[in-house]
Amino acid sequence: MPKKGDNKRDERIIPAPDPTSVAGNAPVLYAVFCEAWMRKDAKLGGHHSWRERVDQYSNELPVEPFPPFDKPTSTVMRYRTQQSVNLGSWFVHENWMTPSLFQEASGHKVSELDIASGWNCTDCARQVLESHWDTFITYSDFSYLSSIGINTVRLPIGYWSLGPSFCQGSTPFSSYADVYTNSWAFVVRAINMAAEVGIGVLVDLHGAVGSQNGQPHSGISDGHTGLFNDETNAEKTLAVLTFLTEQLSTVTNVVGIQILNEPKNGPELTGFYSRAISTLRQIPGAQNFPFYLHDGFDLDEFSDFVANRTDFVVQDHHSYFVFTPQDEKKLASEHTKDIQSRIADELAKASANQHRNLVVDEWSCALTTQSLSRESDQKTARQNFCMAQLNTYSNATAGWSFWAYKTENCDNNFDWCFTAAVGDILPSDFSDFSGCNSQSSSNGKVRDRGLDPSSQRGRRDSHNTTGEQRSHDRGYTDGFAAAEFFCYYGSRLGFIGQYMDDSIQGLGPEVIAPGTESYYRTALLLFDSRYFWWLASLAILGDFLLSQLIIHFVPYTEIDWETYMVQTEVYLKGESDYSRITGPTGPLVYPAGHLRIHQLLHTLTDAGKNIQLAQQIYGVLYITCLTLTYTIYWLAGGVPNWIVLLLPLSKRLHSIYVLRLFNDCWAVMFVQAAVVAYQTGYDDIGTLLFSAALSVKMSILLYMPALLVFLFRRHGPLSLFRHLITLVASNALLALPFLEEDYWAYLRSAFDLSRVFLFKWTVNWRMLGEEMFLNPRWANGLLLGHVSCLAAFGIFVWFKMNNGVWTVLKRALKSPELPASYAPVTADYTATVFFTANLIGILFARSLHYQFYSWYAQQLPFLAWRTRYPVIAKLALLAAIEYSWNVFPSTSISSTVLLVANSLLLAGIWTGYPNGIR
Repeated sequence: MPKKGDNKRDERIIPAPDPTSVAGNAPVLYAVFCEAWMRKDAKLGGHHSWRERVDQYSNELPVEPFPPFDKPTSTVMRYRTQQSVNLGSWFVHENWMTPSLFQEASGHKVSELDIASGWNCTDCARQVLESHWDTFITYSDFSYLSSIGINTVRLPIGYWSLGPSFCQGSTPFSSYADVYTNSWAFVVRAINMAAEVGIGVLVDLHGAVGSQNGQPHSGISDGHTGLFNDETNAEKTLAVLTFLTEQLSTVTNVVGIQILNEPKNGPELTGFYSRAISTLRQIPGAQNFPFYLHDGFDLDEFSDFVANRTDFVVQDHHSYFVFTPQDEKKLASEHTKDIQSRIADELAKASANQHRNLVVDEWSCALTTQSLSRESDQKTARQNFCMAQLNTYSNATAGWSFWAYKTENCDNNFDWCFTAAVGDILPSDFSDFSGCNSQSSSNGKVRDRGLDPSSQRGRRDSHNTTGEQRSHDRGYTDGFAAAEFFCYYGSRLGFIGQYMDDSIQGLGPEVIAPGTESYYRTALLLFDSRYFWWLASLAILGDFLLSQLIIHFVPYTEIDWETYMVQTEVYLKGESDYSRITGPTGPLVYPAGHLRIHQLLHTLTDAGKNIQLAQQIYGVLYITCLTLTYTIYWLAGGVPNWIVLLLPLSKRLHSIYVLRLFNDCWAVMFVQAAVVAYQTGYDDIGTLLFSAALSVKMSILLYMPALLVFLFRRHGPLSLFRHLITLVASNALLALPFLEEDYWAYLRSAFDLSRVFLFKWTVNWRMLGEEMFLNPRWANGLLLGHVSCLAAFGIFVWFKMNNGVWTVLKRALKSPELPASYAPVTADYTATVFFTANLIGILFARSLHYQFYSWYAQQLPFLAWRTRYPVIAKLALLAAIEYSWNVFPSTSISSTVLLVANSLLLAGIWTGYPNGIR
């Protein structure tokens, strides 16, 4: 990573002399000094200058050739979800970003034109700019960005960047055209440097001929907008865009061209866009090339404009919170809530309207002083604000781009400087979710096979099926291939609607028959996260029907239901001493919440006699748990849609719920609901739900380490203590009659940590034999392993993004009333840590009975996708675990398979994504 301050050129340059103080041949002497200054400045910056690879300064540098066009790589770069930064003030300058370039600028000293016309002579201005182009951003910057998961950069340029010929005529740069003799060579070099590290480039026409908005960042300082009402300027701008399209549409890593940046929104704008796109589509190779257009800050109008097109046109919307009086008045926390609610809804609506061809390609962490001044913890408020934007733009659109990568003064500039914000108020790594190990793709066979949605015409499928079936099958095949292919590149498909449209067009009517396009799209949507709930809803409905079939046609098996009812009757007859509440299989060993639930069930089911009604209640409970599980998956992200189809497939889980009526199911429902509450920020409700789960079964204590980590990080030690008091108090309130009667009898029965289960019922450790299974030393060894594993995750993993557990502890001791973590506690992190802690407890459990499978069965696919294993290995692990729980009675083989599978799953999480993917 480039160190903060590496390019603080204003502190390192040799001050330029006043030209008026140079006697005699002032321009000549000044030009000589400028050249020496530029050479010295490059050395002080520590950069290997491109100029130094040339024997001497020449009038014109060669333009590098672009590498041969690679269609598969280009497809991924253009259609994937974009995680980007703006390389602002590299080729289009703003004085607040690079003030050193304006020291000897002319006029108002605010625009590119002021630099080009300043510095006392054209050669001096040229050398100032060429040195800046050469050193401000280098290969090491691109390499760093690639290493942290940034896959795209937005490159603002002006029409002058194309070279002197585009400055001639009536443009204000005509007198200074020679300043840009080598500018296009530097632009090409920038694109090629990005290509070397796999970064795509969106070339953004930031400054159009005549200016599209009258702003200094369009290159001029007179405030005049002259593009739309001057045909000469419009034609010149179209010529600029034509040149860019001819040069770049077949460059592998150019993901698109932005036609205009932040144009003045008037009645002429949509007409200009339509004219420009129509002109550019005539260029060979540009028929499917992406063109981006800024919406003039009118999200709805241009959402409709894009929605009414079928070609690859993307709307760019910019989002800032510092430029209006209303922005200044709002608290940072109010901005955050606004982003998470109104703005998220608006973006999601627009995105859905235009098949997701929407990006937010300018945003920042900037807040006004007034917005922050009334926040008790300003850093946390800013961090929450930044992360709310990042998450919203990631979820609602096909990509985002932070403004800006760097400025000359980046130290502690969290507002506008990406290099300062990363690892502090923004994540340290933005690596996108691939869902698999990209290195496992069959030695490059996926890469060699390639994928091009616009060139698959004529590959006919099976003849003996209907057109609808062929389209559906082809959609599924192409969807899986696309997921696998983008996975190979470590990317996700972002412009999914455009990809589908281009695929259908490329395949042609002989493959996708007219009228069957919806079947193709439906199958392809198995891999589009936007349609998660469509598929999940179908799975829920299907599983509801399956549960009904099981209830009606598979015999009920009595195990513990009768005991629950008898124990409840004992209590209803007035017994409050827990040691005296017994049933056919023994004394009551569950906390008071269990008894309260079964008191209600006792009433509803005629003292437990109406078994079919009880089964229906448990059927609803099963569907509730399934829905909560899907909600957790959706909130966390990072799993492909089709995973939802795996959850209803467990034979054992259906049996536990609707054929056995085990009380574990209630504990699972409450703890899953608690995780959802924690994911969505309703932490007090989450703690009450967690308490409810613990009041049903003490197995919920397996989650307790995760709860402590979660609350400590998000709230700090004081608030953690408050939540623990709530947890204990609410449990005590439910158990009050029993505690008053005999508190020790209650605690000993409900929370007996020394219970020894019978060997004949165990699913795990069957391979040890009964003697070792019952040995106390074996139990102590498992306890030690459990604690050690949790400690390892706690010390080395779960606090890693906060510079380690000791940093978090120091912060907590210093400010116990504040969150102990600067890094955000995301929905993904929450689910991953809770589920992992539960898995650790299950792995080291002394005994697992068959109903205990419900503790983690619905969490397993999520955990599998927190490993880096290939998809086939993930599915094999899930199948092995399901097999082990369905062998009755268990055998040494089934127990060994379960142990190995659980262990491999945990190891995969450790080496994969133990803090979540996002």
